[in-house]
Amino acid sequence: MEATSQVEIASPRCPGSLSEELERLPAELKRLVSDGLSFLDLGGDASSLAGEDRYLGSEIYALAKDLNGDSVEEAVVGAVFPYEEIQYPSGLVGMFIISPCGDHELSLVPISGSDTQFTCQADRCSYRVIVDDIAGLGLPQILVLFEENFTEWAVSRITIVGWSNEQWAIYMDEYADVGPLYSLVIYDSNGDGAQEISLTGFRLGITAGEIPRLAHQKYEWQPDVPGFALAGSRLLPSPLRFQVLEDAQMVLDSGDIHYAVSLYLAAVLEAYEDVPSFGEEHVLEQPDPGHSLEQTAHAYQTGFARFRLAYLYEWIGQSSDAQDALLQLRMKYPPGTPGSEFAELVGLLLDGVHEGLTPFDACRRSVDVVSSKYPDLTGPRGHIGSWGNTNISYDVNTLCPDL
Repeated sequence: MEATSQVEIASPRCPGSLSEELERLPAELKRLVSDGLSFLDLGGDASSLAGEDRYLGSEIYALAKDLNGDSVEEAVVGAVFPYEEIQYPSGLVGMFIISPCGDHELSLVPISGSDTQFTCQADRCSYRVIVDDIAGLGLPQILVLFEENFTEWAVSRITIVGWSNEQWAIYMDEYADVGPLYSLVIYDSNGDGAQEISLTGFRLGITAGEIPRLAHQKYEWQPDVPGFALAGSRLLPSPLRFQVLEDAQMVLDSGDIHYAVSLYLAAVLEAYEDVPSFGEEHVLEQPDPGHSLEQTAHAYQTGFARFRLAYLYEWIGQSSDAQDALLQLRMKYPPGTPGSEFAELVGLLLDGVHEGLTPFDACRRSVDVVSSKYPDLTGPRGHIGSWGNTNISYDVNTLCPDL
């Protein structure tokens, strides 16, 4: 979900008493706030929290702080509490800003999942709250990181709410692509007054044999939105060859051809582990009984890397290196063996360039010829297609990147 500017999620005025506000909430959320206030014994007076962070017990969080610059402290109350369902015991996370108005009347501002009744398994819910001027606006914002933890993965949601132009605004509401999270870092690294938010955690594929992959995401403040937006995502080094190819694709998408060449070379030269594609493992018959599944995967993945190298070398005008890549392909993968399709593809590619076509047009023409002969080469059921990881998937339309 993209950061949203000036989203009114509760009136800055106080239309009624706390009890009237509570009546507007679903029963489960009503119980959350009522129990939380009773446990804290606020009695309508947020100052009783003395401006200190408190995780009271294992479920209730509370803090009192001036969030809107009116010299009156607002209470932030949250909890993960049991929520009974017919089939499964679960929990409901709720975070609320409780704003004093007039004579001890309060208004409620639901944040971080409480507006959508975000549920989770009760024994797997966890959350973290940070109240600070993260955006550098002169007033504190509330960051809530909620996580539903499973054995090998987690669902993470990060929400930031702050006061702006006489109303509560959502500055961030994102489901992170990484989980379980390894770290959350908030720090102004470029000195612009706004802090950057970094998440590091594990991202998993679903292919047999694939190991958890550490990934890093960085969010930066965008004053024109205003809000926090994803500024970069990076996969940490992997021992798996197809994930090195994924790194190369991500770098190529960013426009860094030189670094992409280095990664494709690494995919060819380094002794990475070869994981068969989804098609190789579950769909396709072995093209050569003399090759194991891993040997077939190695041939197609290194063959694809050499094909990409030839294409990039032609793109940057290093035709001699492209010709060398073709020679290596023909030597490594004789006709009829796994990976030989890429030798044929590169031969057609270089012929097209010699005829005066651009590398992209020559590549597209060669792909059209090869794909009709070898339908099992690409796609979700092919040798170079999908490893159960949504961030890397090749078909006839993506073999030739238009740089």
